[in-house]
Amino acid sequence: ASKQASMPWGVIVLFGQQANNSTLSHCELSGGSGFKGDLFEYTAMLSIHNVNNVSISHCVFSNNKITDDMVHAVYSELSIDNSSFINAFADALDIDISNVEIIDSLFLNSGNDALDLMTAEVTVVGSTFRHSGDKGMSVGENSRLLAIDNYISDNSIGIQAKDNSDALLFNQTIVNNQKAIDVYKKNWRYGSGGHISVAKSVIRDNDHAITTGKQSKVSLFDSYLDTPYSGKKIAMSLVDNKNVIATSNILFLDDLMDKRTKTMLDNAPAHVYGRIQTNLRGAYTAVRK
Repeated sequence: ASKQASMPWGVIVLFGQQANNSTLSHCELSGGSGFKGDLFEYTAMLSIHNVNNVSISHCVFSNNKITDDMVHAVYSELSIDNSSFINAFADALDIDISNVEIIDSLFLNSGNDALDLMTAEVTVVGSTFRHSGDKGMSVGENSRLLAIDNYISDNSIGIQAKDNSDALLFNQTIVNNQKAIDVYKKNWRYGSGGHISVAKSVIRDNDHAITTGKQSKVSLFDSYLDTPYSGKKIAMSLVDNKNVIATSNILFLDDLMDKRTKTMLDNAPAHVYGRIQTNLRGAYTAVRK
């Protein structure tokens, strides 16, 4: 009986259009794993497959076992707010081919990536990413990330973009990571590497602030960076190691934004766009736990 009690339970699944408009509110899920059948597999203790308009609010996910992900969404649309992802066995939140909005949430002690994107469109606002074994946010395989007011610390890599993926970051505080920002090309099939554009942010006390690979680029505007950088793959304007107050009221220089990144910003809903603070550098509301 004691051995059975220590075994992880399996999976909660939302599957198909009949699960559209599902809501999880004030739920706590802990100690689950996944499930593998003859012709299908659920890789997370909460698996969301082919479902639209899912709402996850004020929930806590923790201590999953064995399988790759704690929460996994594929071919889905969902919003997450005021939720926590704690002690994930590997990836905390894995998003594939989905549209997701994450607001005011916490990712702590993930075994691998806290947030892992593949061919996804994701917005992250007011959230904290700490103590990830690999990346705080991994933006890969033709994904788009818009991130505003996030606190990213003590990860192996703070934010990484690869394989024709773009990340646009405002008001980030990225501190005490082995690497703060990393871009590179991993898979030739995607044609190019990763692109990260950063504005109104603070990047300090990392072992390596910026690392770049082939066909990849980092752009910084009006930000605090404690380590001077230069090179063809790094573009900077109004970057210094003195001011935590913004030195320009301009949101971002058009010359530093490519067309896809500008489209992300233009399409941001009002409640997301309104969280950008042009007069501040760094995160201002993200929970620091």
